[in-house]
Amino acid sequence: MERKDFIHSACLLGICSCIGMPVLTSAKAFSNSGGDEQKEDGRIGFMQRRFAKLMDIVNSKVSGEERDKIIEELGRECAKENKEFYLKYKDNIEGFFADIKARWIESADYNKEENTIHLVGKKTGTCGCPFVDKSLMNKEFCKCSLGYQKEVYGIILGKQVESKIEESVLYGGERCSFVIHVS
Repeated sequence: MERKDFIHSACLLGICSCIGMPVLTSAKAFSNSGGDEQKEDGRIGFMQRRFAKLMDIVNSKVSGEERDKIIEELGRECAKENKEFYLKYKDNIEGFFADIKARWIESADYNKEENTIHLVGKKTGTCGCPFVDKSLMNKEFCKCSLGYQKEVYGIILGKQVESKIEESVLYGGERCSFVIHVS
């Protein structure tokens, strides 16, 4: 698989949302068979190291609030590039939940009285984003997932939403879980 195809496929599946398919967190899962496997593994590791270094540089050069906005916007952009995945669920949150439960979420519930969505990812112990090696990445990168969640659920529900991390592998958890507050 070509690197650009891998990245596109990963984002299409919502991997950038930090609640990805666990199988894609293994470099061997998206490599070609035979001699290409080592080459692909090296490129992925290189990408993860370089991206972690970029995030370290951003963290050292940009103030906390501004940095968080930038990282969140990255998540929103990932979501925008992959609208075909979730746009078909506009005004059908239960249909979207059924799809993501089948793929990578342990539970997803919308409490309309409290205007909150609770997303509980499957226990993986790894970050679902293919750009992330959790041993290298600063935990602030989770803001990317917040932006992704805001974009997706804002579109599906047609309302403004805010997202909050409940648990994250980059924060030391076994999974990534979120609370979405619907306006």
